Amino acid sequence: MWEDNNAETFSLALNGQTVQTNYNSGPAGTWQKLGPFDVTVSTGSLQLTTFDGICNLSGLEVW
Repeated sequence: MWEDNNAETFSLALNGQTVQTNYNSGPAGTWQKLGPFDVTVSTGSLQLTTFDGICNLSGLEVW
């Protein structure tokens, strides 16, 4: 997660399960690694959803 201009508050869900709520991205130039989040993938795909604000994502580590 990184912030390019103004702080945003948002939430994240993985496979429909909310894993991060009301996260504040901080001022411009901030970057953070969020997680780890423990979810089960049973359909062969992982769905990442952001809501309640705008989130800038640049990568996803899955293991």
